[in-house]
Amino acid sequence: MRYKIEKSEKNNHWVCTDTLNGIVVVWENGSFNQTQKFTELDNKNTSPSSLATITREMSDWLREYHYDKLFINYRAYIGSRIKEEREKKGYTQKELAALSGILRANLARIESGKYSTGIDILGAIAEALDMKIDYIKK
Repeated sequence: MRYKIEKSEKNNHWVCTDTLNGIVVVWENGSFNQTQKFTELDNKNTSPSSLATITREMSDWLREYHYDKLFINYRAYIGSRIKEEREKKGYTQKELAALSGILRANLARIESGKYSTGIDILGAIAEALDMKIDYIKK
């Protein structure tokens, strides 16, 4: 197996090793683009163009097989927040769906993170829950 992925000793981080080329990448869970750090083992002095190819291939493999460790799953996050607020307010899925003007089955898929919805539907759900949608900087 060319790639090996495991939890890092550093809290909330992952490590992936390219065993063929001796390259390691470490990143914070859900923040790959912002925190990735590639390191060459044994200082083999791989050429810059080869290193670029190796890191691209590794990143492609990680995206294909471990996307959930690289990036936040916003569908699942937003769905769980909707469910949490719905339950706080004591609504059933059927009641919230009716208040939002959507089908109960669609609300269930949204809450489970299996359905990507548009801003208009999110706005209707937020309004029914007496909430607002906000885009904030970290």
